Amino acid sequence: MSLGQVFTTPHRHKTMDDTLKQFLTEAKKDLEAQPFDFFPLTKETGESSGILPYFYLQWATSRFLLLSNDEISKITASRNTLTLKLNEIRKILGNQLLPSHFTLEGNAFTQQYYRPGWKYFYLTDFGKTFPDYDDLDSVTETEVNYKIISTVLEDRFLKWQSKT
Repeated sequence: MSLGQVFTTPHRHKTMDDTLKQFLTEAKKDLEAQPFDFFPLTKETGESSGILPYFYLQWATSRFLLLSNDEISKITASRNTLTLKLNEIRKILGNQLLPSHFTLEGNAFTQQYYRPGWKYFYLTDFGKTFPDYDDLDSVTETEVNYKIISTVLEDRFLKWQSKT
């Protein structure tokens, strides 16, 4: 058997294809277990660090997409500062927003929307929604800002649902 025959044998290609498929499957599993976002530790009561995952969590609770939905909903509804709310969220969820925090539907949508690859991406939408801010962590936690971003989130969720 010549060297050319070894590399063109269908069996060899199938083995390489199977290896590649297995590698991609494992890589996808690893990615799907990675945190979506982080809840930063902040000491400044007026600071907005963590506003992106906070607004996302607030919206997700409105759709009952979190496993700790009632607890997180109570926190987001409180009149505490964002810093205090994030401290409370960290006590329940830890310092990372993980796939395991979501229901099956919540995780499936968040995997699609919070990771690059789909035509809609949370960070891009957030930036386009608040173009007047130089830094996305400067977006303030107000009812108006939440309503603006929640409208975008709702639109993306409905588009995602229509494809599944």
